[in-house]
Amino acid sequence: MMTLEKESIEAEEEKEQQMMEARERERAKASQAASRESVKGAKKKPPKSPNRKKGGKSPGPSAPSPPPSAPEDNTELQRQQEMQMKMKQEYFTALECEEAAVNARLELIKTKALAVYQDVLSKAQQTYKDMNMWLGARFLAEMSSIDKLIQTARHHIETSTKIQYELVLEQTDFYISSDVKVFPDPIPPPRPPPVEASSNSTLTISQLHRLHRQFLQMAPEGIISSKKFTEILMDLTTMNLGDDTLPDVWMHLTLPEIQEITSSLSLGSDMMNWRRFLLSASLPWPYPSLLQLLETLQRFQATDPDMCGIVDEKEETYSQVELWFTGKAEEMVPEDPTEPLPFNRLEHLIKSFSLTCSPTRKHNLLSFAMWICCYTSLPIQIPQRDSIERSV
Repeated sequence: MMTLEKESIEAEEEKEQQMMEARERERAKASQAASRESVKGAKKKPPKSPNRKKGGKSPGPSAPSPPPSAPEDNTELQRQQEMQMKMKQEYFTALECEEAAVNARLELIKTKALAVYQDVLSKAQQTYKDMNMWLGARFLAEMSSIDKLIQTARHHIETSTKIQYELVLEQTDFYISSDVKVFPDPIPPPRPPPVEASSNSTLTISQLHRLHRQFLQMAPEGIISSKKFTEILMDLTTMNLGDDTLPDVWMHLTLPEIQEITSSLSLGSDMMNWRRFLLSASLPWPYPSLLQLLETLQRFQATDPDMCGIVDEKEETYSQVELWFTGKAEEMVPEDPTEPLPFNRLEHLIKSFSLTCSPTRKHNLLSFAMWICCYTSLPIQIPQRDSIERSV
Protein backbone atom coordinates (compact mmCIF):
# COMPACT_ATOMS: atom_id res chain seq x y z
CA MET A 1 0.00 0.00 0.00
CA MET A 2 2.82 2.41 0.92
CA THR A 3 4.71 1.42 -2.23
CA LEU A 4 1.75 2.21 -4.41
CA GLU A 5 1.27 5.52 -2.69
CA LYS A 6 4.97 6.35 -3.14
CA GLU A 7 4.85 5.41 -6.77
CA SER A 8 1.78 7.55 -7.34
CA ILE A 9 3.41 10.52 -5.53
CA GLU A 10 6.64 10.11 -7.48
CA ALA A 11 4.68 9.96 -10.73
CA GLU A 12 2.89 13.18 -9.80
CA GLU A 13 6.15 14.85 -8.83
CA GLU A 14 7.80 13.80 -12.06
CA LYS A 15 4.85 15.12 -14.00
CA GLU A 16 4.98 18.42 -12.10
CA GLN A 17 8.75 18.58 -12.66
CA GLN A 18 8.26 18.10 -16.36
CA MET A 19 5.56 20.78 -16.43
CA MET A 20 7.78 23.20 -14.49
CA GLU A 21 10.71 22.54 -16.82
CA ALA A 22 8.43 23.13 -19.81
CA ARG A 23 7.24 26.41 -18.30
CA GLU A 24 10.83 27.44 -17.57
CA ARG A 25 11.82 26.75 -21.14
CA GLU A 26 8.89 28.73 -22.48
CA ARG A 27 9.65 31.57 -20.11
CA ALA A 28 13.30 31.56 -21.17
CA LYS A 29 12.30 31.59 -24.82
CA ALA A 30 9.88 34.45 -24.22
CA SER A 31 12.51 36.51 -22.38
CA GLN A 32 15.07 35.90 -25.09
CA ALA A 33 12.61 36.93 -27.81
CA ALA A 34 11.70 40.09 -25.91
CA SER A 35 15.38 41.09 -25.48
CA ARG A 36 16.04 40.60 -29.17
CA GLU A 37 13.05 42.74 -30.18
CA SER A 38 14.11 45.50 -27.83
CA VAL A 39 17.60 45.58 -29.30
CA LYS A 40 16.28 45.76 -32.83
CA GLY A 41 13.91 48.62 -32.03
CA ALA A 42 16.74 50.76 -30.63
CA LYS A 43 18.81 50.55 -33.76
CA LYS A 44 15.95 51.43 -36.16
CA LYS A 45 15.14 55.17 -36.59
CA PRO A 46 11.61 56.25 -36.53
CA PRO A 47 10.16 57.97 -39.67
CA LYS A 48 9.55 61.75 -39.87
CA SER A 49 6.12 62.95 -39.16
CA PRO A 50 4.61 65.47 -41.56
CA ASN A 51 2.73 67.15 -38.76
CA ARG A 52 5.85 67.74 -36.72
CA LYS A 53 6.41 71.46 -36.15
CA LYS A 54 9.47 73.16 -37.22
CA GLY A 55 12.08 73.75 -34.64
CA GLY A 56 10.60 71.02 -32.51
CA LYS A 57 12.67 68.28 -31.12
CA SER A 58 11.93 64.81 -32.17
CA PRO A 59 11.35 62.34 -29.42
CA GLY A 60 14.23 60.09 -28.75
CA PRO A 61 14.18 56.36 -28.98
CA SER A 62 12.24 54.49 -26.26
CA ALA A 63 14.30 53.01 -23.47
CA PRO A 64 14.62 49.22 -23.65
CA SER A 65 12.93 47.17 -20.90
CA PRO A 66 15.39 45.52 -18.60
CA PRO A 67 15.62 41.77 -19.03
CA PRO A 68 14.21 39.58 -16.24
CA SER A 69 16.58 38.60 -13.54
CA ALA A 70 17.17 34.92 -14.21
CA PRO A 71 19.33 34.18 -11.14
CA GLU A 72 16.68 35.35 -8.71
CA ASP A 73 14.04 33.19 -10.38
CA ASN A 74 16.26 30.18 -10.29
CA THR A 75 17.00 30.67 -6.61
CA GLU A 76 13.33 30.95 -5.75
CA LEU A 77 12.60 27.92 -7.83
CA GLN A 78 15.32 25.93 -6.16
CA ARG A 79 14.06 27.02 -2.74
CA GLN A 80 10.56 25.86 -3.61
CA GLN A 81 11.87 22.60 -4.95
CA GLU A 82 13.94 22.03 -1.81
CA MET A 83 10.87 22.84 0.31
CA GLN A 84 8.80 20.37 -1.67
CA MET A 85 11.52 17.75 -1.41
CA LYS A 86 11.72 18.27 2.35
CA MET A 87 7.95 18.04 2.67
CA LYS A 88 8.00 14.87 0.61
CA GLN A 89 10.71 13.36 2.76
CA GLU A 90 8.81 14.22 5.94
CA TYR A 91 5.66 12.88 4.40
CA PHE A 92 7.37 9.65 3.34
CA THR A 93 8.98 9.33 6.76
CA ALA A 94 5.59 9.76 8.45
CA LEU A 95 4.10 7.23 6.05
CA GLU A 96 6.88 4.76 6.87
CA CYS A 97 6.27 5.20 10.62
CA GLU A 98 2.57 4.70 10.15
CA GLU A 99 3.28 1.70 7.95
CA ALA A 100 5.50 0.18 10.63
CA ALA A 101 2.84 0.82 13.30
CA VAL A 102 0.13 -0.64 11.12
CA ASN A 103 2.29 -3.67 10.34
CA ALA A 104 2.99 -4.16 14.05
CA ARG A 105 -0.73 -3.98 14.82
CA LEU A 106 -1.47 -6.35 11.98
CA GLU A 107 1.12 -8.79 13.31
CA LEU A 108 -0.47 -8.60 16.76
CA ILE A 109 -3.91 -9.14 15.23
CA LYS A 110 -2.55 -12.01 13.18
CA THR A 111 -0.91 -13.62 16.22
CA LYS A 112 -4.10 -13.21 18.30
CA ALA A 113 -6.24 -14.44 15.43
CA LEU A 114 -4.04 -17.52 15.02
CA ALA A 115 -4.23 -18.20 18.76
CA VAL A 116 -8.02 -17.85 18.72
CA TYR A 117 -8.20 -19.99 15.60
CA GLN A 118 -6.11 -22.72 17.20
CA ASP A 119 -8.26 -22.57 20.35
CA VAL A 120 -11.50 -22.73 18.38
CA LEU A 121 -10.07 -25.52 16.22
CA SER A 122 -9.04 -27.58 19.26
CA LYS A 123 -12.43 -26.99 20.86
CA ALA A 124 -14.17 -27.99 17.65
CA GLN A 125 -12.06 -31.15 17.41
CA GLN A 126 -12.80 -32.01 21.05
CA THR A 127 -16.48 -31.29 20.48
CA TYR A 128 -16.61 -33.58 17.46
CA LYS A 129 -14.72 -36.22 19.44
CA ASP A 130 -17.20 -35.95 22.33
CA MET A 131 -20.11 -36.02 19.92
CA ASN A 132 -18.79 -39.17 18.29
CA MET A 133 -18.25 -40.75 21.69
CA TRP A 134 -21.76 -39.78 22.86
CA LEU A 135 -23.33 -41.00 19.65
CA GLY A 136 -21.45 -44.29 19.99
CA ALA A 137 -22.49 -44.72 23.60
CA ARG A 138 -26.12 -43.89 22.77
CA PHE A 139 -26.06 -46.33 19.87
CA LEU A 140 -24.69 -49.09 22.12
CA ALA A 141 -27.29 -48.30 24.78
CA GLU A 142 -30.09 -48.41 22.22
CA MET A 143 -28.83 -51.72 20.84
CA SER A 144 -28.59 -53.12 24.39
CA SER A 145 -32.21 -52.09 25.06
CA ILE A 146 -33.29 -53.71 21.79
CA ASP A 147 -31.43 -56.91 22.76
CA LYS A 148 -33.24 -56.96 26.11
CA LEU A 149 -36.56 -56.53 24.33
CA ILE A 150 -35.71 -59.37 21.95
CA GLN A 151 -34.67 -61.64 24.82
CA THR A 152 -37.89 -60.92 26.69
CA ALA A 153 -40.02 -61.60 23.61
CA ARG A 154 -38.01 -64.76 22.84
CA HIS A 155 -38.53 -66.04 26.39
CA HIS A 156 -42.30 -65.59 26.12
CA ILE A 157 -42.34 -67.22 22.68
CA GLU A 158 -40.27 -70.21 23.79
CA THR A 159 -42.30 -70.72 26.96
CA SER A 160 -45.60 -70.12 25.12
CA THR A 161 -46.70 -67.52 27.65
CA LYS A 162 -48.53 -64.30 27.03
CA ILE A 163 -46.90 -60.94 27.65
CA GLN A 164 -49.14 -59.56 30.35
CA TYR A 165 -47.43 -56.21 30.99
CA GLU A 166 -46.54 -53.54 28.46
CA LEU A 167 -43.02 -53.62 27.03
CA VAL A 168 -41.73 -50.05 26.67
CA LEU A 169 -38.71 -49.10 24.53
CA GLU A 170 -38.13 -45.40 25.15
CA GLN A 171 -34.98 -43.98 23.56
CA THR A 172 -32.13 -45.82 25.35
CA ASP A 173 -34.27 -47.37 28.09
CA PHE A 174 -36.21 -50.62 28.04
CA TYR A 175 -38.51 -51.54 30.88
CA ILE A 176 -41.65 -53.49 31.65
CA SER A 177 -44.46 -51.21 32.77
CA SER A 178 -46.29 -52.94 35.59
CA ASP A 179 -48.95 -50.22 35.50
CA VAL A 180 -50.25 -51.19 32.05
CA LYS A 181 -51.54 -54.69 31.35
CA VAL A 182 -51.90 -55.94 27.81
CA PHE A 183 -54.77 -58.23 28.78
CA PRO A 184 -56.79 -58.52 31.99
CA ASP A 185 -55.82 -60.91 34.73
CA PRO A 186 -57.34 -64.35 34.45
CA ILE A 187 -60.13 -65.13 36.84
CA PRO A 188 -58.54 -66.85 39.82
CA PRO A 189 -59.76 -70.37 40.51
CA PRO A 190 -62.26 -70.70 43.32
CA ARG A 191 -60.74 -71.26 46.70
CA PRO A 192 -61.01 -74.93 47.71
CA PRO A 193 -63.41 -75.74 50.53
CA PRO A 194 -62.04 -75.87 54.06
CA VAL A 195 -60.74 -79.26 55.12
CA GLU A 196 -60.66 -80.35 58.74
CA ALA A 197 -57.51 -82.13 59.73
CA SER A 198 -57.68 -84.95 62.26
CA SER A 199 -55.84 -84.19 65.48
CA ASN A 200 -55.21 -86.50 68.44
CA SER A 201 -58.39 -88.19 69.69
CA THR A 202 -60.91 -85.58 68.45
CA LEU A 203 -63.36 -86.82 65.83
CA THR A 204 -63.71 -84.70 62.74
CA ILE A 205 -67.12 -83.53 61.52
CA SER A 206 -67.07 -86.06 58.65
CA GLN A 207 -66.23 -88.88 61.10
CA LEU A 208 -69.11 -87.81 63.34
CA HIS A 209 -71.48 -87.88 60.37
CA ARG A 210 -70.34 -91.39 59.39
CA LEU A 211 -70.83 -92.66 62.95
CA HIS A 212 -74.23 -90.99 63.05
CA ARG A 213 -75.33 -92.70 59.83
CA GLN A 214 -74.12 -96.08 61.05
CA PHE A 215 -75.79 -95.82 64.47
CA LEU A 216 -78.94 -94.44 62.84
CA GLN A 217 -79.22 -97.56 60.69
CA MET A 218 -78.75 -99.84 63.71
CA ALA A 219 -80.93 -97.91 66.17
CA PRO A 220 -82.97 -95.07 64.67
CA GLU A 221 -84.49 -94.13 68.03
CA GLY A 222 -81.10 -93.56 69.62
CA ILE A 223 -81.31 -96.42 72.15
CA ILE A 224 -78.98 -99.37 71.65
CA SER A 225 -77.82 -102.24 73.82
CA SER A 226 -74.47 -101.93 75.48
CA LYS A 227 -73.34 -105.22 73.95
CA LYS A 228 -74.28 -104.08 70.43
CA PHE A 229 -72.55 -100.72 70.96
CA THR A 230 -69.40 -102.55 72.03
CA GLU A 231 -69.54 -104.78 68.97
CA ILE A 232 -69.98 -101.81 66.63
CA LEU A 233 -67.00 -99.95 68.10
CA MET A 234 -64.92 -103.13 67.99
CA ASP A 235 -65.78 -103.65 64.34
CA LEU A 236 -64.93 -100.04 63.52
CA THR A 237 -61.51 -100.28 65.16
CA THR A 238 -60.55 -103.66 63.65
CA MET A 239 -62.22 -103.91 60.26
CA ASN A 240 -62.02 -100.33 58.93
CA LEU A 241 -58.30 -99.65 59.01
CA GLY A 242 -57.23 -96.93 56.59
CA ASP A 243 -60.70 -95.57 55.70
CA ASP A 244 -60.55 -92.62 58.16
CA THR A 245 -63.66 -93.72 60.06
CA LEU A 246 -62.09 -92.97 63.44
CA PRO A 247 -58.99 -91.09 64.60
CA ASP A 248 -55.75 -93.02 64.65
CA VAL A 249 -55.76 -93.21 68.46
CA TRP A 250 -59.20 -94.83 68.42
CA MET A 251 -58.04 -97.47 65.94
CA HIS A 252 -55.72 -98.93 68.60
CA LEU A 253 -58.39 -99.41 71.28
CA THR A 254 -58.54 -102.86 72.82
CA LEU A 255 -61.69 -104.73 73.87
CA PRO A 256 -61.27 -103.95 77.61
CA GLU A 257 -60.90 -100.24 76.80
CA ILE A 258 -64.05 -100.27 74.63
CA GLN A 259 -65.97 -102.07 77.40
CA GLU A 260 -64.81 -99.41 79.85
CA ILE A 261 -66.11 -96.67 77.56
CA THR A 262 -69.46 -98.49 77.18
CA SER A 263 -69.75 -98.94 80.93
CA SER A 264 -69.09 -95.27 81.61
CA LEU A 265 -71.78 -94.23 79.13
CA SER A 266 -74.46 -96.79 80.14
CA LEU A 267 -73.90 -96.42 83.92
CA GLY A 268 -74.14 -100.17 84.39
CA SER A 269 -77.31 -100.52 82.31
CA ASP A 270 -77.85 -102.93 79.43
CA MET A 271 -79.11 -100.07 77.22
CA MET A 272 -77.50 -96.74 76.33
CA ASN A 273 -78.14 -93.63 74.19
CA TRP A 274 -75.67 -93.45 71.31
CA ARG A 275 -76.61 -89.78 70.66
CA ARG A 276 -75.05 -88.80 73.97
CA PHE A 277 -71.98 -90.75 72.96
CA LEU A 278 -71.73 -88.68 69.78
CA LEU A 279 -72.11 -85.45 71.79
CA SER A 280 -69.36 -86.54 74.16
CA ALA A 281 -67.16 -87.66 71.24
CA SER A 282 -67.62 -84.30 69.47
CA LEU A 283 -65.91 -82.40 72.31
CA PRO A 284 -64.44 -79.88 72.72
CA TRP A 285 -67.25 -77.31 72.40
CA PRO A 286 -68.66 -74.74 74.87
CA TYR A 287 -70.75 -76.62 77.39
CA PRO A 288 -74.04 -74.80 78.29
CA SER A 289 -75.32 -73.96 81.72
CA LEU A 290 -78.93 -74.54 82.69
CA LEU A 291 -79.71 -70.84 82.29
CA GLN A 292 -78.22 -70.82 78.79
CA LEU A 293 -80.32 -73.85 77.81
CA LEU A 294 -83.49 -72.11 79.07
CA GLU A 295 -82.67 -68.96 77.10
CA THR A 296 -82.05 -71.06 74.00
CA LEU A 297 -85.39 -72.82 74.51
CA GLN A 298 -87.13 -69.43 74.71
CA ARG A 299 -85.54 -68.35 71.44
CA PHE A 300 -86.75 -71.58 69.78
CA GLN A 301 -90.26 -70.98 71.13
CA ALA A 302 -90.22 -67.44 69.72
CA THR A 303 -89.83 -68.95 66.24
CA ASP A 304 -92.75 -71.36 66.80
CA PRO A 305 -95.97 -69.28 66.85
CA ASP A 306 -98.13 -72.45 66.56
CA MET A 307 -96.51 -73.97 69.67
CA CYS A 308 -95.81 -77.22 67.79
CA GLY A 309 -92.39 -77.72 69.37
CA ILE A 310 -90.66 -78.11 66.03
CA VAL A 311 -88.74 -75.92 63.62
CA ASP A 312 -88.27 -76.29 59.89
CA GLU A 313 -84.64 -76.60 58.83
CA LYS A 314 -85.63 -76.19 55.19
CA GLU A 315 -86.71 -72.64 55.95
CA GLU A 316 -83.42 -72.08 57.84
CA THR A 317 -85.30 -71.41 61.06
CA TYR A 318 -82.82 -73.49 63.04
CA SER A 319 -79.82 -71.52 61.71
CA GLN A 320 -81.49 -68.25 62.69
CA VAL A 321 -81.87 -69.23 66.33
CA GLU A 322 -78.93 -68.08 68.45
CA LEU A 323 -77.49 -70.84 70.63
CA TRP A 324 -75.36 -70.37 73.75
CA PHE A 325 -72.34 -70.11 71.48
CA THR A 326 -71.83 -68.86 67.95
CA GLY A 327 -69.78 -70.26 65.13
CA LYS A 328 -68.34 -66.86 64.25
CA ALA A 329 -64.62 -66.56 64.73
CA GLU A 330 -61.86 -64.35 63.41
CA GLU A 331 -60.14 -66.34 60.72
CA MET A 332 -56.89 -65.53 59.04
CA VAL A 333 -57.45 -65.55 55.29
CA PRO A 334 -54.44 -67.07 53.48
CA GLU A 335 -52.76 -64.84 50.92
CA ASP A 336 -52.47 -67.71 48.47
CA PRO A 337 -55.83 -68.06 46.68
CA THR A 338 -55.19 -71.78 46.16
CA GLU A 339 -55.12 -72.47 49.89
CA PRO A 340 -58.42 -73.25 51.61
CA LEU A 341 -59.80 -71.13 54.40
CA PRO A 342 -59.34 -72.34 57.97
CA PHE A 343 -61.93 -74.89 59.01
CA ASN A 344 -64.54 -73.44 61.40
CA ARG A 345 -65.32 -76.44 63.59
CA LEU A 346 -67.85 -74.69 65.85
CA GLU A 347 -69.92 -73.53 62.86
CA HIS A 348 -70.09 -77.08 61.50
CA LEU A 349 -70.84 -78.48 64.97
CA ILE A 350 -73.92 -76.24 65.22
CA LYS A 351 -75.19 -77.76 61.96
CA SER A 352 -74.35 -81.32 63.04
CA PHE A 353 -76.11 -80.91 66.43
CA SER A 354 -79.44 -80.76 64.59
CA LEU A 355 -78.70 -84.28 63.30
CA THR A 356 -77.21 -85.71 66.44
CA CYS A 357 -79.71 -84.61 69.11
CA SER A 358 -83.11 -84.96 67.38
CA PRO A 359 -84.65 -88.43 67.87
CA THR A 360 -87.86 -87.47 66.00
CA ARG A 361 -86.38 -85.64 63.03
CA LYS A 362 -88.54 -86.18 59.93
CA HIS A 363 -88.98 -84.21 56.72
CA ASN A 364 -86.40 -81.58 57.83
CA LEU A 365 -88.45 -80.94 61.01
CA LEU A 366 -86.49 -80.65 64.25
CA SER A 367 -88.07 -81.14 67.66
CA PHE A 368 -86.29 -78.44 69.61
CA ALA A 369 -87.79 -79.65 72.92
CA MET A 370 -86.15 -83.07 72.57
CA TRP A 371 -83.04 -81.33 71.26
CA ILE A 372 -82.76 -79.26 74.46
CA CYS A 373 -83.51 -82.32 76.62
CA CYS A 374 -80.55 -84.10 75.03
CA TYR A 375 -78.22 -81.46 76.50
CA THR A 376 -79.91 -81.37 79.90
CA SER A 377 -78.95 -84.98 80.47
CA LEU A 378 -75.27 -84.35 79.74
CA PRO A 379 -74.30 -82.91 83.15
CA ILE A 380 -74.88 -86.34 84.71
CA GLN A 381 -72.29 -87.73 82.30
CA ILE A 382 -69.68 -85.03 82.92
CA PRO A 383 -67.67 -86.97 85.54
CA GLN A 384 -67.56 -90.01 83.26
CA ARG A 385 -66.37 -87.95 80.26
CA ASP A 386 -62.90 -87.67 81.75
CA SER A 387 -62.73 -91.44 82.03
CA ILE A 388 -63.69 -91.73 78.32
CA GLU A 389 -60.89 -89.39 77.30
CA ARG A 390 -58.45 -91.25 79.54
CA SER A 391 -59.49 -94.55 78.00
CA VAL A 392 -59.00 -93.17 74.47
